[in-house]
This record gives sequence, C-alpha cells and structure tokens, in this order.
Amino acid sequence: MDMQVARKLFDQKVRKGIFNPVNRHLSLEPEDRMQTAVGLVWKLYAEHAADGEVLDDALLVHACRLRAIDWSRHLGPGGSKKDICDPRNKQERLTLEDIGYARWLKHDPTSAITSALDLGRWYNSLEEGDQELLELRVRGETLKGVGRALGKSTSWVFSRCKKLGEELAQYADASDGEQYAAAAE
Repeated sequence: MDMQVARKLFDQKVRKGIFNPVNRHLSLEPEDRMQTAVGLVWKLYAEHAADGEVLDDALLVHACRLRAIDWSRHLGPGGSKKDICDPRNKQERLTLEDIGYARWLKHDPTSAITSALDLGRWYNSLEEGDQELLELRVRGETLKGVGRALGKSTSWVFSRCKKLGEELAQYADASDGEQYAAAAE
C-alpha cells in the first residue's frame, strides 16, 4: 500500500475517534500518553501497510490502549522503559537520616585511611610479577591480554588473580581483626 494512502486511512480513523475510548483509562498526563500511543500505533500501521497488510480497527485500538496504559510495555522507540509518568518511577523524597548520609557525614575517616594504608602495605609485600599483573588488570586489560604481557597462559592468569583475591580477603580480615582488637584495648 502507498504511504500516502495509508496515512490518509489512518488519519480518517483518528478523526472518527476510534482511539477515544482509550482516554477513559488514563489518569496521568492523558493527552501526552494518547499522543505517544497513537504515534506508536501509526508506526505499527505504517510498517504493516508497507507490507500490503491492513490492520483491523479493533487491533489498532487494542494496541493503542496497551501502549497508553500498560506500564510494563515500552512507550518510546528504542526500547527505553524510562517513562516519567510511570508510577513505578516515582520516588518519595528521603531525608539524610533515612538513607544513612547523616551517619556517613559524621563518620570518622580513620578506618578508611588505615584500610588504604593496609592495602598499600599488602600490595608492596607482593612479588613484582604479581604487582604487574594487578596493574594490568586495574588498567582494564583482559585475562588474555595480561597473559600475553606476562608470557603466561590465560588460565594461569585467572588462577593467580583468584589466589591474590583470596590472599587479600584473608589479609583484610586479619588487618580488620587487629584494628578492632587495638580499638577495643
């Protein structure tokens, strides 16, 4: 079907008011939601018209209703579900105390500084090859890339990273334990 003919037929449907019953289901931003829904239904109609298929009016109204009121469906082209009118996107205003910022703002940074110093101490205790491996990973290098740079296999790099992670976890637990024990005294 020719696009001009399709546009004219669709325009006649809109002017006849076949989509008007959908309005009664809309509570938030009814005019905007209807315009968006009718626009998306036009796109659907045009795509099918280009293939020579004429969609039934009842199907068009149903598609319009789904696009206008069903919050779980995409409203915009491109797959974005970020619709400002969606009640699921409404959030209550929280105070600092509600989200814990008040505690964070009062937080003593000593433990974070001590933790950073402990991490530096752990890093400096590593062999040069392990330090190079970690530097490459921090820069975003893949396991395969690290293996090429160090002349090792990818599986060796993976297992070494895993072992270093386990060592760091043990070191962190030990240093936290020492820190808490010292704080308790």
